[in-house]
Amino acid sequence: MQSDPVSTPDTQISETSTQPQMAVHMHEQTPVFNPISVAEHVEGEFTEYLLRRTKNGKAAISILEDGELIQVSSAKRNKDGTIYSQQHLMVKKEALLGVSHKKLDWLDKYRVGWWSMVAGGIGLSVVANPMGALLLAGGLFLSAWQIVDPELLVLETSTGKHPLYLNRMGSDRDLMKCSMDHLSNAMKSLLKTGELDCSGYEGAVKVLMAERALIIQNQAEAALETPASIIPQQPAVQEIQPTQPIAEEIAITPEETPVIPEVSEPIPEQVVEIPEPKGVSTNEPAPEAPPLELSEPIPPPEPSPGALPEPAPPPEPAPPPEPTPVALP
Repeated sequence: MQSDPVSTPDTQISETSTQPQMAVHMHEQTPVFNPISVAEHVEGEFTEYLLRRTKNGKAAISILEDGELIQVSSAKRNKDGTIYSQQHLMVKKEALLGVSHKKLDWLDKYRVGWWSMVAGGIGLSVVANPMGALLLAGGLFLSAWQIVDPELLVLETSTGKHPLYLNRMGSDRDLMKCSMDHLSNAMKSLLKTGELDCSGYEGAVKVLMAERALIIQNQAEAALETPASIIPQQPAVQEIQPTQPIAEEIAITPEETPVIPEVSEPIPEQVVEIPEPKGVSTNEPAPEAPPLELSEPIPPPEPSPGALPEPAPPPEPAPPPEPTPVALP
């Protein structure tokens, strides 16, 4: 008895029309650069001559002049936005006697010598030479100064000389170069006329900032010219439910099968096969026996020495025959 086939309709999947693609333009965010100004965080109105400012614009040191006083002050902005200012020197204009500026370029010129001193000091220290420690200390000191790359500014007043080291390491090198190049003219004007002339320095800074603005503008235009990255959206897939009815399942009962009686069959004779020895090939011919070599006959073994048998006694002599009597006639 066979059951009717059950019809199972396939699920139909229809794809909707493709949605429009979305174009995304990737632009790098330009960091906001807000450099700190020392004059804005010191009470009073001052003419500011910037000496050094860090790359991130969070710290600066300047010379300030307000008509009567000359002071060297610095300002620093912390991570939380708090700004601290500090005064390093404050004198009257009449007390300023001279200004000297030295660029310690010889530290960079002879840097190979300082590195050689460090290597030689390490080598002598290994062999336990007392000069090794001194040579190593001197080489490390001069190498550290060469890496810091300082400039020395000395303000001479009626009370003495006041050195001020300005490190180029970590600073805005282009801006500091403009400042150091025009420092001598500004100090000369201060000593002659009593006024701090910053016109030459300000003109050089404007040219530098215009060049930087042009570079930033070119980078922004290049970013706009880059092709927009298109992000394709996946089409929506809608599943349609089947509309045809599903036939009810029909229980199938298995037909009764006739029982066949079991018949005992005679047990066949068991044949025992002797397995051939492994590793011996029956197909290969047996090796030929080597020819027998004829040799001399083997002599009989010699009798082993032993107890000799006693000789038999000689036989007794037979008695002489008795004389036969002769009959006389």
